[in-house]
Amino acid sequence: MNGRRSWWPILFAVAVVAALAVAVSVVGQVLDPDDKVNRADLVALVVAALAFAAPVVLWARRRATPAPPASEETITAAKTTLTNLVAEQWRTEATIRSLGDPEPIPVSWHLTDDPGLMDHPRLIGHQPLTFTATGDRIPRLAENFRALRRRRLVITGGPGSGKTTLAVQLLLHLADDHRPEEPVPVLFTIAGWDTTAQPRLHDWLAARLAQDYPALTNPAYGPDAARTLVGRGHILPILDGLDELPGDARASAIAALNGSLAERDQFILTSRTGELAAALDQAGDVLTAAAVIAPRPLTPQAAAGYVRTCLPPRPRHDWTPVIEALENADRPGLAEVASTALGLWLIRTVYITPSTDPAPLVGPLADDRGRLRAHLLDHLIPAAIQARPPTRAPPSTSGPATPGPWDTWLCQSATPGKNDQPHQTHREKPPCRALVRAHGLGRVRARGRARRRARVRARERRTLRMVGRRNHRPTSGPGGTCPPQPDGVPRRRPPPGAAAHGRACLPVPPRRPARPSRRPAHRSARIRAIGGVRPVRVRSCRRRRIPG
Repeated sequence: MNGRRSWWPILFAVAVVAALAVAVSVVGQVLDPDDKVNRADLVALVVAALAFAAPVVLWARRRATPAPPASEETITAAKTTLTNLVAEQWRTEATIRSLGDPEPIPVSWHLTDDPGLMDHPRLIGHQPLTFTATGDRIPRLAENFRALRRRRLVITGGPGSGKTTLAVQLLLHLADDHRPEEPVPVLFTIAGWDTTAQPRLHDWLAARLAQDYPALTNPAYGPDAARTLVGRGHILPILDGLDELPGDARASAIAALNGSLAERDQFILTSRTGELAAALDQAGDVLTAAAVIAPRPLTPQAAAGYVRTCLPPRPRHDWTPVIEALENADRPGLAEVASTALGLWLIRTVYITPSTDPAPLVGPLADDRGRLRAHLLDHLIPAAIQARPPTRAPPSTSGPATPGPWDTWLCQSATPGKNDQPHQTHREKPPCRALVRAHGLGRVRARGRARRRARVRARERRTLRMVGRRNHRPTSGPGGTCPPQPDGVPRRRPPPGAAAHGRACLPVPPRRPARPSRRPAHRSARIRAIGGVRPVRVRSCRRRRIPG
C-alpha cells in the first residue's frame, strides 16, 4: 500500500449490500406475509443476505484502510537481513573468481584526465579533489568514496581493465564494514533497466530487489519492504555494465538517472570509457556530482611481482623465463596481455593454478597479443573446471578437444530465453556451435541427440538380455547344441556341473507357444509387404449383425 485510502473496495461493498437489499425487498413483495412458510423463507433469505454481506464489508474495510508505515525497527531488521544476504552472495562469488587469492591484482585508479566526462569538481567533493587508490588497498578506496559529497562514483576503463572486479571489491568492503546510517550496497545489471517502461530508477530498483532477494517479502518486514528501502534511501545501487546497453538506451539511461536521483541518493556505475563518452555526448549532459575514475596500465614490475606472488615457493616448472620477460618487457604480446587485470587473471587461471608448464608464454605466441589472448581463452574453461570441478559428475567424460556435457549445458544456457532482460535482445547471441568454436572447444553434440542414442543402446541391451543364451549358445562344449539325432528331436549338451545320467546329450524341452493377443485389430489394418515379405491380412473385428 502507498499510505493513501483506496475507495474502490468501499464502493464495491456498498453495491453488494444494495443489491442484496433490493433482492430481499423484491422477494418480500412476492411472498405472502400471512403464510408461515413464506415468513420462514423470508427470514432465511434475510439471514443468508446478512451472512454474505458481513464478510464483504469486513474485506472492504480492511482493503480501504491504509497500511501503517514501517517502523524504524522493521527497517533496521530488513537492512540487516539484506546486508547479510548481499555479503554472503558476493563473498561466494569472489571466492569463485579468486579475487583475493592470494591477493587482489594491484591496479592503480585515478581521476579521469578527460574533463568532459566529469561534473564540476566543487560539486563532487572537497577541494583539491583527489581520488587515488589501488585494487589491493580497498579500504583506502572506500574512504575516498565516503569522502565524496554525494557519494556518486563512475568506474571507467577499457575491456578487461577490472571495472566489475573493483565494484565487487568495494561492495564487499562496504557490506563488511557497514555502518547503521549508510545504505546497503547492492549490485544490479543496468542492462535490465528499460527506461521506457520504468522511467524512474527507484521503481526498477524496487522490482529487482524484491525479485532477487525474496526474503524481503517476509510480512515481518512490513508491506513492500523493498520499495520502502529504496524510497527512503537505504539502498546504494551499484549499476554494472552501462556499455552493454545499445547506443540510444545509454543516453536514455543517463537522462533517467539524472532525473531520478535526489540530493541524498548515491550510486556506483561501471562502463567502458568510449561508450560512456558517446552516451554523454548524445545525452548532452554529465552525471550530476559524480566522480569518474580510470585505471592505469599495470607496469612490467607490478605484473612480474604479482605472478611471483601467485607462484608457490617451489613451483613445479621453471617460471624464470616468464618473469624475466615480464620485467624486461621484451616480448610485446606477453607484456601487452599482462598490462591488464584480465590478462593476469588468465595467466594465473590457465597456468599457475593447475601447475601447467608455462613454456608457451615465452614461445612464438609471446610476440602476438591476439594469438596469445586466443590461446589463453581456448584453455580457460578446461582449466577452470579442473581447478573447481562440479559437485555432481556429468553423465560422461570427454577429452580436452571434444566438448562434453558441461560444454553443452554452457551453450544451451547462452541461448535466448524468457528470462532475458529487455535490452539484451539487441545482441544476437551466437548459436551453440559457433560459441564453442569461438572458445576452441570444437563441435558440440546436442543433448537431445545424445540422449536418444543412449536410449537406443539401452533398448538393444535389454533385447539381448531378453533373448538370453538361446540365440547365442555355443555349438560345442558344455551347454552347446548336439549334432542332429536319428529321431529328429533337438538335443543339447548338459551345462557344466549338471548330472547327465550317462547321456552326452539331453532333449531340448519344447518352447511354450506364444499367447495370442486379445486386443482386436482395426478392421482396416493391414501389414503391407516390405522388402519382399508376403502381406498378411489381419482379421477384422467387425461386429456381426444379429437378425431380428
